[in-house]
Amino acid sequence: RRRSVAQWAFQLWAAAEPGFVLLPWSFIHADANDENLLVDGERVVGLLDFGDSLYNPVVCELAICLAYIMLDRDDPLADGAKVIGGYNEQRPLSDSERQVLFPLICGRLANTVLVAAERRRIEPEHPTWFVTEERAWRLLDKLFTIDPADASVRLSQ
Repeated sequence: RRRSVAQWAFQLWAAAEPGFVLLPWSFIHADANDENLLVDGERVVGLLDFGDSLYNPVVCELAICLAYIMLDRDDPLADGAKVIGGYNEQRPLSDSERQVLFPLICGRLANTVLVAAERRRIEPEHPTWFVTEERAWRLLDKLFTIDPADASVRLSQ
């Protein structure tokens, strides 16, 4: 089952990939998660760990952040939509960017679980390499049951 879910996520990403050339590109952090954020009270004031940074479509930054935010949520798409709404107030998303968000989120989650599987073969007792793996599988399992077109609409609400 897990192989099928991961293949589905990567196929979704691959189907969206040709449209990336139409998107705005920039240098992005590419790993905005709770382990890499500096906060002061309720405000994010900085980022740590620039090891994953690269030149990529700007919307990938949002998708990566959403992949982490949606973990362990009862209604991950509704919670993701709230974040997208706030993001959109600061930097409006184009229709093309909105269309690729769900495939990008799924691709990031699939990447997370497959990197964890590979790392487990290298050092199975590493203290931090697997902290997101099971949570990412649970979210992928949820997303796998949702039609991608419906998911994109729900993320845009």
